[in-house]
Amino acid sequence: MTKNQADLKSQIIKQLVESGKYDELTILLKQRLHETGWIPELRHRLEEILSKEEAQSPADIKFNSVVSKLDLLDLYNGKLDPETKKMVYLQLHQFLLDNFEVL
Repeated sequence: MTKNQADLKSQIIKQLVESGKYDELTILLKQRLHETGWIPELRHRLEEILSKEEAQSPADIKFNSVVSKLDLLDLYNGKLDPETKKMVYLQLHQFLLDNFEVL
């Protein structure tokens, strides 16, 4: 990422946070992830991994080991509702149009 890209990213994030849009999108995304079954599926997979880890060595569960076994990309691709993605992307797109000058 170039310095200009990093600066632009920082400006966008700052504006998202200051405007309250970041919180709004976070709440919307969490709600949709729960409604579409993504969060329950994540919890289920996490419980399975933890029970296997505990069975192997209960006192030595490592966070990185658990996260690496979750395969979040697979979960993202398999369960994230296309309408949810579209909804968030459209809101972000509109936010950018409303708040940043397009060259």
